Amino acid sequence: MEIDMIRILLIEDNPADAGLVDIYLRQAFSNTYLLIQATHLADGLKK
Repeated sequence: MEIDMIRILLIEDNPADAGLVDIYLRQAFSNTYLLIQATHLADGLKK
């Protein structure tokens, strides 16, 4: 069974908080997600 990659856009200006979110996601979803980080919404929408 093939598992689809979950794409997650995280808008967070604090690198430490973004790192925590990444740790929590890794625990919940293993390697089935792609975390895209941006510090501002406008930057995230361009990704």
